Amino acid sequence: MKLKIVAAVLIGCMAKLEAQELNFKVSGSLSGLNYDGVLVDETLGFGAGLGVGYTQFLNSNWGILTGLDLQYSSNSLSVQDQTFTNYEVDSRTSAFEYRVNTQGYKEKQDFISLAIPVFLQYRTVFSSKTTGYVNFGGKLLLPGKQHIDAQANVLDLRGYYPDLNLEIDNLPNHGFGSLSNWNDGAKVSLRTSVLLSVETGLAFKFKEQTLYTGLYFDYGLNNMLSKDASENI
Repeated sequence: MKLKIVAAVLIGCMAKLEAQELNFKVSGSLSGLNYDGVLVDETLGFGAGLGVGYTQFLNSNWGILTGLDLQYSSNSLSVQDQTFTNYEVDSRTSAFEYRVNTQGYKEKQDFISLAIPVFLQYRTVFSSKTTGYVNFGGKLLLPGKQHIDAQANVLDLRGYYPDLNLEIDNLPNHGFGSLSNWNDGAKVSLRTSVLLSVETGLAFKFKEQTLYTGLYFDYGLNNMLSKDASENI
């Protein structure tokens, strides 16, 4: 799964310090995780951020920007009705195939992360009060644990023993049977991600302060699924 954040709005306030600027910003966005390899319909969710940044100007047009951003990301997904299988061993050390048939399975997901941006900034002056800018570079995303709220209309749980050619579907004390209106929660560890990032917008001067408004786009380049996590939903 890769992080993608689109259609984001960025509002910042800069305090000018000669050839440097200190940046305080707030942002809102649509965000989500992209899942590959399973029949999943993803829906972008609400994202938001608070941050502080520092810009060192190299000349009148170019600068280097870094800082710290606290970001909230959320999304939801629904799984098309299908059967997931996993190989297990029971209490008597007999191997069996665990079959989970889902109907109406959905998840709501969110997590908080710390982002460290490193941008090269280009700016051009439109008037004495207005400047255009473009930031391009990347971010290192350090995510906290992902919170998941899951629900399903029906979970049909079966165990198939190939040695006996036997399928068990009605032993609820051992995890076999049918569950209606099921719901549960989980916390999942995520891996650090590298984001490709672009920001662009306008800056307006007000005496000694500068108000930045604009849009940004982030796209995760690597898999955020932790190494020890199960690949099953």
